[in-house]
Amino acid sequence: MPIASVAEDIRSISSPAARRLLAACLLAISACGSDDLVVLTDAGSIRGVAVSRGDTVVRRFTRVPYAAPPTGALRWRPPRAPARWSVTYDASRPMPACPQDLSGQTSYIQAVGAAIGAPASRYGEGVTVSEDCLYLSIWAPASTRARHPVMVWLHGGSNVHGWAGDPFFDGSALARRGVVVVVVNYRLGVLGFLTHPALAAESERGVSGNYGLHDQLAALAWVRRNIDAFGGDSSRVTLFGQSAGATDIACLLTSPLAEGLLHRAILQSGDCLSPWLDARRRSGVPSPADSVGMRFAAAFGATNDSTGLARLRGVSPDSLRVAAESLGVAFDPVVDGWVLPDQPAARAARGELLRIPVIVGSNADEASSLVPPRFPPNVAVLRRILAREYGSAADSALALYPADDSSARQAIIALRTDAWLTEPARATASLLASAGGPVFLYRLTRGAATADRGAAFGAFHGAELPFVFGANPERWPYVDAESELGRLVRDYWVAFASTGDPNRARRPAWPRFSPSEPSLLELDRVPRVRSARDPRLDWLERMRRSTSP
Repeated sequence: MPIASVAEDIRSISSPAARRLLAACLLAISACGSDDLVVLTDAGSIRGVAVSRGDTVVRRFTRVPYAAPPTGALRWRPPRAPARWSVTYDASRPMPACPQDLSGQTSYIQAVGAAIGAPASRYGEGVTVSEDCLYLSIWAPASTRARHPVMVWLHGGSNVHGWAGDPFFDGSALARRGVVVVVVNYRLGVLGFLTHPALAAESERGVSGNYGLHDQLAALAWVRRNIDAFGGDSSRVTLFGQSAGATDIACLLTSPLAEGLLHRAILQSGDCLSPWLDARRRSGVPSPADSVGMRFAAAFGATNDSTGLARLRGVSPDSLRVAAESLGVAFDPVVDGWVLPDQPAARAARGELLRIPVIVGSNADEASSLVPPRFPPNVAVLRRILAREYGSAADSALALYPADDSSARQAIIALRTDAWLTEPARATASLLASAGGPVFLYRLTRGAATADRGAAFGAFHGAELPFVFGANPERWPYVDAESELGRLVRDYWVAFASTGDPNRARRPAWPRFSPSEPSLLELDRVPRVRSARDPRLDWLERMRRSTSP
């Protein structure tokens, strides 16, 4: 039907709401012709959908395979290329989640909501969990003629939770600003990070583990090969992520395998200081990570050879996950001599990393959503916690974070926030800046509007996500993504993705981080630059250095 005829039909409809809906459809049709919604990738053509808001249209492509299903014999192997297809692939279907216990993430989200009186979350309802999960989603501006900067997102969730189909990670708002957004699924938990001598024996490199990091690298390689066809600029790729996603990015910044795959990075509440286990074997002695893997395999009666591996590869993903939880074992990135030649912090200190622009930062009240309610109940319990964690320095900790019975929980929230994320963010900025790359440090201090009950919860762990993506899913309605601060954060992130510098005219200046004169941008209703020097952080840095392996 000719567009003019459709427009005449719209004018004849009496309902204003119906007219607006049909007008949006007409806009989508005119802005994204059928040719724009079909994109040729190196595995075959895919068809997306047009999504309109107001007078802006973006193209969305979901569940796009970037690797073969990591199932059967491909379980616990680096990802392989997907099979080619001859019929145009339908890139409009929902994204599955990699195997995980969705209730773990749900319980955190519901706890946050309960603490501030928000509605109960429906997070995870109707989500398909599948080992066949190596997919990504893309949001792209309607125009394919311009070369747009690219932002590739890695979700958080302690490398055991999260998925690219989370409604929080809707890239439409960023795409409307002229960015191509890619959101990536990657293997988690035991399927993503198991190490075992038999796995190393079958590897050409003689190593095991880090399959989730391999997935992330494979997704970046897919972007380099294909993103230009979506209107993206493969020479301007920003890898950004939150929590474990940000920590994984810090790993990749020091990985030789990431060379040429990314050109800028944003670390939101994640750092390069986590002391991962060394998986390399010396003199035939199993590493700690291998010992964990062998104990895990023994729970299934699996021997430490190819026969045992075949048995493990026949176990369901859910059974593997439950066994790991019952044994109390965790699986994380490891130093394998291939993806990670050494501890990321040690590599960064030697300047062995990608010298690219980086934004790194954290939120002012990260631990408010991580410390249990009403804990500790009094200052006596707080003293016992500090004595266990800091030994003879416990009195110094209490002097820096003073408390009485009524403020014991607030004191431990402040201490946990600084120890877990604020000080590591500053230390990471210093390491990266000392290596010669441009670094910009931030601290988000605004989590919710003053009139909202959520204001007492502050800028908790993940509170920046609505500001970055401009989306307010039902689970966190109290963070105003459309506030001036939200628009400011997206301005900074998009400017950084475009040029490697977050500064833009008519916005508060954000100076580069200098280890000798450290400063940060405080993201609040009225952003301001302030010194990053802090006696509490200095003390925590000394404590961390004194206990580092």
